Amino acid sequence: MKEKEQWENWMSQGFQQGEQLVNVKERDKCVWWIICMVKHYKLGPDTQCMAAVILDYMLSTARVQSKYLRCLALSTLCIACKVCEEPEAVPQISELIQGSGCTYSFRELLRMERVVLKHLKWNLSFVTPYTFLQLMLAVSFTFKDCCSMLRILRPFLNHICGCSELQLVYRCSVLTLAAFSLVLERYCPKQWLTVALCIQQQISISHEKFIACREDLVKSWAKEHNSVGLPLDIASHDDGHEVLLAGNVGAPLSADRTSFSSSSSSFSAGSHYRQTGSSRKRRRQKSRNSQGDQSSLSSSKGVVDPPCCCVEEISDALGVLYGKGLVEAEI
Repeated sequence: MKEKEQWENWMSQGFQQGEQLVNVKERDKCVWWIICMVKHYKLGPDTQCMAAVILDYMLSTARVQSKYLRCLALSTLCIACKVCEEPEAVPQISELIQGSGCTYSFRELLRMERVVLKHLKWNLSFVTPYTFLQLMLAVSFTFKDCCSMLRILRPFLNHICGCSELQLVYRCSVLTLAAFSLVLERYCPKQWLTVALCIQQQISISHEKFIACREDLVKSWAKEHNSVGLPLDIASHDDGHEVLLAGNVGAPLSADRTSFSSSSSSFSAGSHYRQTGSSRKRRRQKSRNSQGDQSSLSSSKGVVDPPCCCVEEISDALGVLYGKGLVEAEI
């Protein structure tokens, strides 16, 4: 599903409204709960974005009552884990239920999972903010700096996923580019504009929409965190949601979890929807190991190495988006 079609078909129309149905505030709070679960179980940002997108699709196309929201959110997280994570990185469903504080049974969660997949018609080819962020980082920085920049961008990614006010106005490519440009402006002050404008042209975003999205993203961040603007050290900024949500879910989240079991009781009786291979596991392990490595980000000026490729290379690489059908030119 192309990004433009995906956004216009359901996100731009907003969520279903009615008595006892999930409202915008409940949706945002639930997405932040998903983010906390992802952080606790050390899952990837792609899993978080996929779960949030599936949840938004369900809220936009189905009439979901508030009492079923937590069960729906947990089932979308299960589905996202099966799509994005390595089999051994997927926590057991019983652990997720206990760690989340939910009172649902194993069968109830699997039943909700089947309902979601049936509603999706088993189409899980969604475009998420991480889809674009991954490509923007890959064509702009070396591997070492990509890992560091992803760590810096993670709070922005969390904020984008958890703010329906932005999601309903801007497509994920626009939001991702806005966040990417704000971080580039802070850490690569000499080259950020050239890179941002090149990416903007390639994914067919008008200059007015790009500037408006940057401004709205900064305002939304400041409103959410009660600050004037962006923090000086974005990477070390605490989103402040973990304590709030973790305290509302009943059973405490264990802090000493470092590994996961891949026994037969994991998530569902069937196999995973997609096996990603050992290369993904190695990349994820390298990314986690490099988080403690400050590399060029720890310099006294706080500036990373310049982007490793020229404008022409960025243009060629972003052509992959068109080849995969993720974006299309706007007339």
